[in-house]
Amino acid sequence: MTIQLDKALHPQLHASIQRYCSDELDLEIGELQAGFLLDYIVREIGPHIYNQAISDAQAHIIQQAEALPESCFELTGTYWSKKKR
Repeated sequence: MTIQLDKALHPQLHASIQRYCSDELDLEIGELQAGFLLDYIVREIGPHIYNQAISDAQAHIIQQAEALPESCFELTGTYWSKKKR
């Protein structure tokens, strides 16, 4: 599966990369260079982040499914234990 970002996000992401490079690395880069860096990050690092997110979501869903009996089912056979003598 190829990760694709909404094209409308690109200007915002390019500006963020440019600012990061300027503020943190004292390196001025242009929009084209920021675009190349964004493309690299999405292609090379993005799949690792995506896979981890899917793994985390899967673990959460499994945990929630395992908790269903506790939260959905009622105790049975409790009439006599609750009845006053």
